[in-house]
Amino acid sequence: MRKTQILKKLPALLACASLLFFGCGDDEEEAEFDLGTNVYQFEGESLTLSGISGKEIYLAKVNGSLTTDKSPASIVTASCTGLSACVAPSLSVASSSSSDTDEILPARKHYVVSDAEKELAKEFGRLHVQKYGKQSRSALQALYSKHESDLSEGYEKSIWIQTGSDSNSLDSYEELDATLRASNAYCNVWILDSCFAEETSSGNKVTAAIAEEIASKFDEIYPRVTNVFGTECDEILSITVDENTGNAVSKELVDMATVKDSEGELLNDTGTKINIVLCDLEAADYVGYFAPKDYYNYSVTMGNIADVSNYGKYFYVDTTSVNSSMEDALLTLAHEFQHMINFNMKTVQNSATFSTFYDEMCSTVCEDMMASYFGVDDSVTPRNRLSTFNQNFYKIGTGEWINTDSLQESYSYASAYAFGAWLARQYGGAKLFKAILSNSHSDMDAVTEAVKSVAGEDYTDEQLIERYVQALVFTSSDFSHPTMNQAAKQTLTYGSGDSAYSYPMTAINLWNYGGGPSYLKPADTTAVRPYGFTLHKVGTASADSVTLKLSASPSGSTKYYVLVQ
Repeated sequence: MRKTQILKKLPALLACASLLFFGCGDDEEEAEFDLGTNVYQFEGESLTLSGISGKEIYLAKVNGSLTTDKSPASIVTASCTGLSACVAPSLSVASSSSSDTDEILPARKHYVVSDAEKELAKEFGRLHVQKYGKQSRSALQALYSKHESDLSEGYEKSIWIQTGSDSNSLDSYEELDATLRASNAYCNVWILDSCFAEETSSGNKVTAAIAEEIASKFDEIYPRVTNVFGTECDEILSITVDENTGNAVSKELVDMATVKDSEGELLNDTGTKINIVLCDLEAADYVGYFAPKDYYNYSVTMGNIADVSNYGKYFYVDTTSVNSSMEDALLTLAHEFQHMINFNMKTVQNSATFSTFYDEMCSTVCEDMMASYFGVDDSVTPRNRLSTFNQNFYKIGTGEWINTDSLQESYSYASAYAFGAWLARQYGGAKLFKAILSNSHSDMDAVTEAVKSVAGEDYTDEQLIERYVQALVFTSSDFSHPTMNQAAKQTLTYGSGDSAYSYPMTAINLWNYGGGPSYLKPADTTAVRPYGFTLHKVGTASADSVTLKLSASPSGSTKYYVLVQ
């Protein structure tokens, strides 16, 4: 029987901040943390390991702070002993940073929430808690169980659509004519008149048959996704404004089916059904998007994003993408629907500010959960981002979202999915994500709380990242080390009998995607991103005892770990 060593106490995170993906809980007495078998931590400049002849040695630098470590220590190759090769045939930053070899996958580009929307979201949450208090999931289901609409196919209306690239600019929106082409139990499916084809779908034009297929498939998606993630909101934040002063006179939550303008005219003609709008999003550079703006109503024009609200439950799907792959379109429906649910479960129910990384992590894992149900090929699922992740994992911190260009955003999506995919396979599958969405926390606090409640394992943020790093080195397909290479436990089921669905998520062997993680050279001093990490291939032990040397003693927030396999 192999014993697990308790090597040292890991300190709590150095900074308490609400930025990025990490929050802070109450001060607690430090508990000893099990680093795991074959994982060791540098306490000073040198580390000697014994009994590892023939084993491969890796170095992980893990930054436990909100700032980039621009000058991390490195392995001093000339001072290493007991290694057959200290300079491994791995990447240097010069060979790995070129964008020429990076593949930019089609982005489910994240809708950038404006400052005005963020303030409205906080008010939405405050009023909801004031009105209803904290509610259980079953109470929410009862409160928001209606999906009613009196509209018939052929009904025409105008809908605000983002046609420009800047979601925060009113100039990026146009009010365009659309027609209801399909309506089922949970949703209406609209096609912009400019994107409608009578007989054959092609390019950016789709037929009524496509709308009917999407409506039918969404009726299958709805109960299976809400069983895990929760329910969407049926209310709108309605604000009456004094036209002379511009100040708010009153703020209230209104059933979206009854929301009216200042003259008493009904604003929402779609009731409480979800509206899926098929439209041309090429200029906006989206495959699909959900926008919280549609949950807000001002009595007067305010010059902010609420002026282009559609006053209901809406998300938008690109017609060209639908024609390119119906399989991808079905996963887009699940992805965007999770965003709509997340807005309710975190922002509305708990007044929680959630980060883009966290929201996209949940949506990409939602795709992962539904892929098997629709028999979708791996090439269409978020797994197609794992090669990008393997090549670029050190460029994005865990919890960080960078969207300065398409390349950086592709790294962010890849990082968000990889972390979520590991969590699902390591700590309880769909049941874990149900717990993440159900608890009152946001971001990493929600994750660590869910891991504790579902898996019974209590970690700080930093400790959880340290375990995640191990999954990028150890290749075992069991739980002897943290791993993605194990199917997620089917811990939650929707339905029964032949219709039962238990959200299978199969094992992921990272080494099947672009050859596995791209390790940096041991002497590489690439900066370590906030709550990020770099991985270095040090070499192979040629002797029973190996001594490794750092260029400086560990200091600050970056920890240095040696992993042996």
